[in-house]
Amino acid sequence: LLPRLGATLCLISVSMLSIAVPGTAMAADYPMDASDAAIEDAVDYLLGEQGSDGSIGSFAISAWALMGLAAAGEDEAVAEVFIYLEDEADTGDFEATDWARMILAIVAAGEDPTACGGEAYVQGLLDTCETETDTGEDYLQIGDPDLLNDDFWGVIALAAADESVEDDIISFILA
Repeated sequence: LLPRLGATLCLISVSMLSIAVPGTAMAADYPMDASDAAIEDAVDYLLGEQGSDGSIGSFAISAWALMGLAAAGEDEAVAEVFIYLEDEADTGDFEATDWARMILAIVAAGEDPTACGGEAYVQGLLDTCETETDTGEDYLQIGDPDLLNDDFWGVIALAAADESVEDDIISFILA
C-alpha cells in the first residue's frame, strides 16, 4: 500500500505542478518515476525550500512534502522533515484531517502511527469519530458530520496504517 500511496501523492504533487507550470507534464506522461525531469524538478524545489529546522513551509505543508519526498526516495530529507514534524506536533489542536495527514506522513516515513513520538496518531483519529454507543464500538463517521473531506482522508489514513475501516463510515461517505 505504501508504494502505491506514495506514488499517488507524488502524482498529485506533479499534477499540481504541471497546472502551475504549463507544459511541464501531460497526462500521457504518467506514470512517472523519480528520474523523470518533472519529478526531479519538484524534488529540487522542495529541497530548496527546506529550512535548517527540517521544515518545508508550514507544519501542514511539511507533512505533504514529506510524502512526496518519500515517494521520490529522498530518505535523508524525509528523516529531516520527520524530525521537524515530530518536534513541532501540537496534537492538542488537531482535527480529524490533521490526524489523517500526520498518519500518512508517519507511514510514508516508515514509522508506526500507532505509537510515534509518544503519540497514538491512529487512536487520535479514531477519537474524532462519532460513535453510535457510549462505548465507542461502532464508528459512524470521522470528524465533523457536516464535512466529507475528513471522512475521505480518515479512510485513506486508516488504510495506510493497516487499520480496519468500519462499514458505517463507508456508508456515511456513500450516502
